[in-house]
Amino acid sequence: MTAPAPSAPATPTTTVIGTGFRWWVAGSIVSIAGDAAFNVALSWQATAYGAEAASVVLALPGLVGAAFLLIAGWATDRLSPRRLLVWSSAAFAVSAAAMTLMAFLGRLELAWIAVFAVVIGLRTAVFSPASVALTRQLVPADRFGSALSVRQLITQVASVLGRPLGGALIALGGLAAAAAALVVAYFVAFVTVLRTRVPDQRPPAPSTASSRSARIGQVFAGVSLVARTPLLRQLVLVTGTAAGVLLPIATLLVAVWARDNGAGAIEVGWIVGLMAAANIVVAMIVSLRRPARRLGAVATLGLGLVAVATLGFATASFAVACIVGALVGVGQGLFATHAAPLVKAVPQEHMGKAQSVITLAQTLAASVGTLVLGALVAWLGIAASSIVWAVLAALVVVCAVASPAFRSSIRD
Repeated sequence: MTAPAPSAPATPTTTVIGTGFRWWVAGSIVSIAGDAAFNVALSWQATAYGAEAASVVLALPGLVGAAFLLIAGWATDRLSPRRLLVWSSAAFAVSAAAMTLMAFLGRLELAWIAVFAVVIGLRTAVFSPASVALTRQLVPADRFGSALSVRQLITQVASVLGRPLGGALIALGGLAAAAAALVVAYFVAFVTVLRTRVPDQRPPAPSTASSRSARIGQVFAGVSLVARTPLLRQLVLVTGTAAGVLLPIATLLVAVWARDNGAGAIEVGWIVGLMAAANIVVAMIVSLRRPARRLGAVATLGLGLVAVATLGFATASFAVACIVGALVGVGQGLFATHAAPLVKAVPQEHMGKAQSVITLAQTLAASVGTLVLGALVAWLGIAASSIVWAVLAALVVVCAVASPAFRSSIRD
C-alpha cells in the first residue's frame, strides 16, 4: 500500500485588516474626506447662481461619471484596480492643482465651476469600480462582506470629517482653499495606493480572436450579467431610484435650504456632517453585529425613514434641519449597509464591470434627481419642494417593496 501523503500545513486565515488593506483604508479616508469637503464647497458656490443653475452643475459629475463608468469597469477587470487607482490618483492630483490655481485667480464663473464638476465625475467613474475590485483582491472571499462594511464605515468617517471641513474652508478661503485641500488628499491617495501590495493576480491573456466588436462586448459584459441575474437586476433598479432621491438631499437640497433661510456654508457643513455622522453610527453597529438577516426589509425601512425625515426641510429652523440631517443619515446608513452585501452574487472576475453598472444606475439617477429638484425649488420654493421630495422618497419605498428578489433577500 502506498503511504498517504503528508497533509499540508493549514494556511492561517487572512484577516480583513491586513497590511495592504490598512494602506488602502488610510488612503481612502484622506481622499474621500477631500472629496466630501470639496463637494460641499462646490455645492455652496454653485447655489450662488440659483437653484436651477446649481442643479445643472451638480448633475454634471453624475452624467460624466455615467459616460465613463462602463469603460472604467472594463479597465478595472482587464488591467488592474491598483494600477488604475495609482495613475488616476496622480492625474487627479494634477487636476486639483489646476482647480486651485483657477480659483485663486478668481475664475469662478459658472463655466469654470462646471469644469470642476466634470473632473469630480471622472474621479467617480474610475474610483467606484476600482475601489470595490481592489477590496475584493485584498481580503479572502469569505470576509468580503465584512470588508465592505469596513469600507462603508471608513467612507462615512471620512465624510464626517470632510463635510464640516468643506463648510469651514469655503467660509475661510473660498473654493480655492477647498481645492487646495483636494490636492493634498489626492496626493496622499496616490502614495498610499502605491504602497498597497496585492497578490499577483494577472489579468487573463487577451484572446487571439479579439476584435473591436469583442472588446465592445467586454465593456458591456456587466450589463449582460446584471440583466440575467434577478437579484442584481432588482438591486440596480432599487439602488438607482434610491440614489435619485437620496443623493440630491446632501448635494443640493441642504445648500438651497441654507441660502433660502439665511444660513451659511458652515451651517451646511454641519447639517451634511450630521448626516454622515448618523450614517457612520449605523455602519459601526452593523459592522460589529453583522447586517440583519432580512437585508431587503431593513434596507427598505431605511428608505422609509428618509422619506419621513425629509418633510422637516419644509421648516426654517436650523435645529430642525440638524435633526432631519441626522435622521436622513440613519436611513441612508440602514439602506447602504443592507443593500451593499447583495453584490456577493457577483463572481470576482466580473466585480469591476458589475459594480460599474450599479454605480452607473445610481449616478444617472442622482443626476436626473438633482435636475428635477433644482427645477422644483425654482418653481415651488424650498418648503413645497421638500414635501414633494418626501413623497418621491415614499414612492421609492413602494418600488423596493414591489421588487420580490430585493424585498425577500436574506444574508447567508
